[in-house]
Amino acid sequence: MSRTTIGYFAVLTLSLAMVWAGCSYHTPEVPIFNVSQEQLDGATILTLSGDTAIVGDPFNAFSTDTLTTKHKLRDLFENISLDNHIAVGTIMARRAYYYPWKNHERDSLINTVVMVKREAGYYPEGGDWEYIDIKYNRNTDYKTNPNGMLVAVNDNIIRGKITKCASCHALAGSNFVFHRSN
Repeated sequence: MSRTTIGYFAVLTLSLAMVWAGCSYHTPEVPIFNVSQEQLDGATILTLSGDTAIVGDPFNAFSTDTLTTKHKLRDLFENISLDNHIAVGTIMARRAYYYPWKNHERDSLINTVVMVKREAGYYPEGGDWEYIDIKYNRNTDYKTNPNGMLVAVNDNIIRGKITKCASCHALAGSNFVFHRSN
């Protein structure tokens, strides 16, 4: 093979490689957000003054859930101040307490339900929220961990794409967030 033929072959190969590289499309990776215990502990900002001591069913979302509507008092907290744009990484926590109707005060903590805004495409049917149900645990230091201890990612019954949570929160509108201002 002559030097000229080798040269043409090299130029042709390089040209084809450049055309292929220019035509191929690489989907940019969407960064995945995973909430940490520290971030969960930081979700202690009261969202709105009206989002504390919620009783009954002001959002008409618990039609058949008498435990929630008659026996729970709920407070809502966030890791950021409420605005119209909910960014990836927003954490909303709802602490539920047993609530005796006669004195309208918080009794013992039942659970903390957490919503974590995830990356686009995580769970479109659930507003791209990750839902987490953290049951009360008497061994948890609630002064250090006010929302409880974060449960494992692989426990998809109480953390992840939970249909029961998503179907209820869909009633709140496009951002899937209930507030008394809704």
